[in-house]
Amino acid sequence: MPSLRGPIAIVAPALLVETVHAVPTTHFDQFFPFWNEPEGATLSSLISPVISCIFETLPEHRKAELGASAVILGLLPTILQSLGSTPPETALLSVRRPLLATLLALGSPSVTAMKTSNLMDSFKDLVEKGDTRPTTISAFRWNYVTKRWRVALSAAEYVAAIVSAANVVYLAYQLGSHAIVIFAPETIFMLPLWTFICIIIHFGGVLILHLKLHVDHKESRNSIRQLIHSEQHDSHRYPLLQNEEPKSGVLCRISTTFRDDVIPAAFQRRKRLRWRKETILVNFLIWVLSMGTLANLVFGSVIFSSLLFFSVRDVLLIVGRYFISALFCRGIVRLELAGFKECTFFEQDERSEDQQTHVDSTEPIPLKDVYQHPQREARL
Repeated sequence: MPSLRGPIAIVAPALLVETVHAVPTTHFDQFFPFWNEPEGATLSSLISPVISCIFETLPEHRKAELGASAVILGLLPTILQSLGSTPPETALLSVRRPLLATLLALGSPSVTAMKTSNLMDSFKDLVEKGDTRPTTISAFRWNYVTKRWRVALSAAEYVAAIVSAANVVYLAYQLGSHAIVIFAPETIFMLPLWTFICIIIHFGGVLILHLKLHVDHKESRNSIRQLIHSEQHDSHRYPLLQNEEPKSGVLCRISTTFRDDVIPAAFQRRKRLRWRKETILVNFLIWVLSMGTLANLVFGSVIFSSLLFFSVRDVLLIVGRYFISALFCRGIVRLELAGFKECTFFEQDERSEDQQTHVDSTEPIPLKDVYQHPQREARL
């Protein structure tokens, strides 16, 4: 068999020459449109020379510190969304304590990015089961909490929520006033805008839950007494059983809502939850909310990674302040959702025939029992 070394030795240099000629030579001829903007075309041209002058005087180790700070700040929205509450959780808490839910949404700015199907499942699990994940708080004996400790608990929650919200607002002011966003150096509203968008997304979850859910403030006392007797609960666990039913009227309902807002959810008046008829508007709003959570994450990452003139120690302090606020708010939400199951009942309707659990629409099911005893739910 003849050797191929000769032809390969001839063809290889030719292929190498052709490869070299195939490399494009127009890399620096044209860029993307916004990079090709002439100097002075935007308002930032008044500030760009100052930024360039600062960069020229900075030593190299400070420039490296700026790069490390940008990496940490760019990851901050992702870190916060793993700690913060989801829009369905905030929306469900607003059924009982709307003012506290607003403060918690402000104190934990980044919103968890969720798919449309995950949002729908989260709304369903929260309403029908009272939670989305296992928790040891559900086993807590709320009847051991006296009235004095209830007041102390509510006051502690509000103090923590107000401090967390004030911390986030002040951070937004500091970052907007004392930092430079590289792609919009003339603005001071980028960080406050991101914080405001987070609150709007939480309010979107509240609107969706209001359109999907019917809250009945009137209780069927016979069914409740039968349920309590069958479960052998004492009267201390349901201290509001003897209270009168809330009066009708918009003003009375508003006053009752704000009066109940200072009471922990576990000790409030009982309410029944039922699904409303499914509409195209609700499904569209859920899709918009899902896209909004993703856009909020991208927008926050772009803004934080574009901030200039921070040391690593400053960045760690900023991240720590955001982290503490989100952690406190998350703890309050988990505690309130655990108490939410103690006095809230979900009722199936005739449109749920495709589910495995078939329940008469007139029989209330306490969320805590559905969550803790799935076998009992199947027997019902």
